[in-house]
Amino acid sequence: MEKQPFFGLRIQVLDDNPFYTTLYKLQLERELLTAYAMHQNHFKISTYTDSKAFLSDLPGIHSIIFLDYNLGANLTGLDIMDKIKKKTSLAKVYIVTDENNSFILRSCLDAGADGIIFKNNELMELSLMVIQQTLSSNEFPYQLNIPRNN
Repeated sequence: MEKQPFFGLRIQVLDDNPFYTTLYKLQLERELLTAYAMHQNHFKISTYTDSKAFLSDLPGIHSIIFLDYNLGANLTGLDIMDKIKKKTSLAKVYIVTDENNSFILRSCLDAGADGIIFKNNELMELSLMVIQQTLSSNEFPYQLNIPRNN
């Protein structure tokens, strides 16, 4: 069966911790369905613990990527950032981290990260703010007929 194209918001989460990716996805789905009154057909959230699977599924369409900095096995979000940017310039990439080394954070931004979100009690609020900003942006090409805060 041929895959149908998806014309909505694509959200991808790459983190080496499967518990974290599952929890993050469930919280995002709950908030998008309730607080943002989005229909489940308006967004697709995919989670990954393996960078190869993530990169093979990376869309060439508009998407938001929440990318963990410390991916384990001597792999960082910086290692993945270049591959993302080569495959698509349409993705908004946010490094999600508990790292507070200013050199590392600056390196992430210099490599093309659109922002940094810290793993703390404001993680979900900031993630949702990023999603709302993307949906409200003139760069987002699809009209989803959802309430927007302007």
